[in-house]
Amino acid sequence: MDSVLSQTIFSEIEYIVIDGASTDGSVEEIRERSKDLNFWCSEKDSGVYNAMNKGITKCTGDYILFLNSGDHFLEENTVEKALEGANEDIIYGFIESPRGVQTSPERLTTSALLKISLHHQATFIKRELFERFGTYAEDNRFESDWEFFLKCILVEKVNVRQYPHPVSFFEMGGLSSNERLEEAKMLEKIKVVQRVLPDIAELYQDYLSARRSLKELQRRNLGFLFRMAWRIENSMPVNIIKKWKKK
Repeated sequence: MDSVLSQTIFSEIEYIVIDGASTDGSVEEIRERSKDLNFWCSEKDSGVYNAMNKGITKCTGDYILFLNSGDHFLEENTVEKALEGANEDIIYGFIESPRGVQTSPERLTTSALLKISLHHQATFIKRELFERFGTYAEDNRFESDWEFFLKCILVEKVNVRQYPHPVSFFEMGGLSSNERLEEAKMLEKIKVVQRVLPDIAELYQDYLSARRSLKELQRRNLGFLFRMAWRIENSMPVNIIKKWKKK
């Protein structure tokens, strides 16, 4: 919260806090800063995307960015610099985490977006996109932000721009960082592609199977086979697109 309140253009920021009925002292911290908030609530929700959708309904500004508990902006002028002269639909930057700086590709091709999602802690989204294309799917546990970006960028062809700098620190430790949930995440990714890009759903399942095999080779420390599999796995998204375009 301090990283938001200290932003150089905080007077232009609409700050909304959605808390999931915390019992760890968070509510007291929020209440102490409530005079600087446009809206806040603390109540049970059905998941992270339900909470994010609650926040969206309270927004009236031009752009929305989601910071989860534990995330923070890296500099006091981060928002000012990232949104300087902004008119694009989506502006996305990098994050820092305990693993270092995590970047995003300069060009968001179909191949790239099949492999990664944008970091919502570092992505400014025009509010009107949620009005045009709907809010986050609450039947997903992990991949609704990815589904939203696939829909907006690949299907609806909205305007995007990379802000090639770290925007926020991502604490990790949440659902998206839990490796024990990899199987559930994979099944959800398949469901998302079936819904948004049905023409390549079967090919995408093959790609995910190859990724799982690659991780197993890496776990077993089979270096030569891993390097061969890595080259195959990295070429698969490109081949998926080639097959898709031939249909």
